[in-house]
Amino acid sequence: MLSIAGPYLAVTALLALGGGLKVVRPTETATALDALGLPSQPLLIRSLGIVEIVIGVVAFGTGHPIASLLTAAAYVSFAGFVLIARRAETPVQSCGCFGKAETPPSIIHVMVNLAAAGVAALMATRPIPGLTELLADQPGAGVPLLLLTGVIIYLLYVALTALPQILRAVRTS
Repeated sequence: MLSIAGPYLAVTALLALGGGLKVVRPTETATALDALGLPSQPLLIRSLGIVEIVIGVVAFGTGHPIASLLTAAAYVSFAGFVLIARRAETPVQSCGCFGKAETPPSIIHVMVNLAAAGVAALMATRPIPGLTELLADQPGAGVPLLLLTGVIIYLLYVALTALPQILRAVRTS
């Protein structure tokens, strides 16, 4: 099961990162929610961001099955939101997932979110040890695993932010 430890750590860290960006910049998430007629007060967005941070950090640091299931639930809810946003009569220009205007909701979001949910749900069935123990059992004191995790986080972030923009530009040109 440790073979997906890197992707699991990446999706939990990405959850915390997205939450942190919502705390700092709630406007885009609020705009996306408002466009769909959902509650969109900045305090609510920041509170949801804090919840994402807590879930992501606890899941990343402990690998606890409940934190893994909460991570999976968060990603399933993100996928659902993106599907609703894509089908809305009022087009949503940004999903608000990273507090940026440049993250249009796309099928890529749905696929990444469902894959992340799957990884987290799988880890809930056979949890990894806490981060300290996990790294101690890895070659190079866990440095290669952490580097792999960082690369995966970066690639997921690019897939969710830049790739939809590129595909939109290609379709409109």
